[in-house]
Amino acid sequence: MERARQGWLVSGFISEEQFWLLVKASSIRSDKVVNALFDYLVNGISRKESCARYDVNSGHFSIGLGRLQQLSHTAAKLSRFYQL
Repeated sequence: MERARQGWLVSGFISEEQFWLLVKASSIRSDKVVNALFDYLVNGISRKESCARYDVNSGHFSIGLGRLQQLSHTAAKLSRFYQL
């Protein structure tokens, strides 16, 4: 699957390692939000089901996803400065 934007996160196509690195670099601290985002991004579970499973407000989920999307996009743009 081709990404629409450099660094764009696609549900079900993110590795566990990439996910945890993004979470570590982010300001997201809620375990419930992190778990819901993990199920959505890594396991490919729908947003609705992920939010229901972890009792996460859809607004908080969207804010967390937006933060990870922005962080991923910025990291992708920065990566060219670290290539050998």
